[in-house]
Amino acid sequence: MHNLAQPIANEFDSYMQDRAQRLGYQTRFLSADRVTPLPPSGCYALVEFSDPATRAPLLAEPGINRYRERGHFTAWADQAGGLVQINGTIGARTFAEEFFGDTPRRSLPLPEFNAYVDWFAAATASHEAQLLTLAISAPDARALMLVRTPSASAAAAWLQRCS
Repeated sequence: MHNLAQPIANEFDSYMQDRAQRLGYQTRFLSADRVTPLPPSGCYALVEFSDPATRAPLLAEPGINRYRERGHFTAWADQAGGLVQINGTIGARTFAEEFFGDTPRRSLPLPEFNAYVDWFAAATASHEAQLLTLAISAPDARALMLVRTPSASAAAAWLQRCS
């Protein structure tokens, strides 16, 4: 799966960018090395590119589970160029539509997102090899921001610097 992570991440970004453009949003690809002010009223999601069948489940306290269900998603495909599935139940196109929906079902507000990513970074510190995208919708600015990070700890550090 490690060899497939980058093409799957690129395909996911393409779906998100396409949906954003259809809604009149500008897409910005942000560097995890650069501090960027985060929209307080934005919608946030973490997408992990890995094979859910080979990943050990993380045990979380009950309060964290509700954040995980709305803010953390696993994207995978059987092969490069294959259909990208999110959490094994929906396609990337459906995910993008629901992420931008009037009542977002696939995102968290910033305070809950920060709490979840901090927890996730601590829970996965012993096996950091991941490829993640932080997807941020800023409806007031009509912008989609995508930030690629190599690990959960890098994602948490970026959020901390930008919040």
